[in-house]
Amino acid sequence: MTAEIFAFHRQSVGPVRFDVMFGGWVVTRYSDVDRVLTGHGTFSSDEVRYSAQPVPHKDNPVLGSLMSMDPPRHHELRRIVSQVFTPRAVAALEPMITSTVADFVTGGDFDLINDVAYPLSIHTIAGLLGVDPVLWPDFVRWSEAITSLMFSGA
Repeated sequence: MTAEIFAFHRQSVGPVRFDVMFGGWVVTRYSDVDRVLTGHGTFSSDEVRYSAQPVPHKDNPVLGSLMSMDPPRHHELRRIVSQVFTPRAVAALEPMITSTVADFVTGGDFDLINDVAYPLSIHTIAGLLGVDPVLWPDFVRWSEAITSLMFSGA
């Protein structure tokens, strides 16, 4: 194994590494993650503004969303959104969540992630946002379309 390959291999499995396939840095230790998430003067969520390389998917609407914003704008919008996600609002959805899980798991074998966790999270968020249950299939489709753009390079 050459020194270059060995160095890359070591970097590709370390707690802080650049993942070529993902096209970004992967940080796995709590202290490092905490530093990245709270060190707004050094680290940014705004990929378009601070990318070291051209961003081919710069028109992706997800890049203009709350998760791609830095403080103080991120904090301003998060305060507004968090008013919907209160413990009381979540508790009020418990009967719906219980019923939905029961519907998902009846009928035999199921995949916990694909058949329960994933649709349950989207249905719960739709419920918190006040989306009419009749529109939940649309909400799921819209959510999938938006989030699929994140890794599509579009």
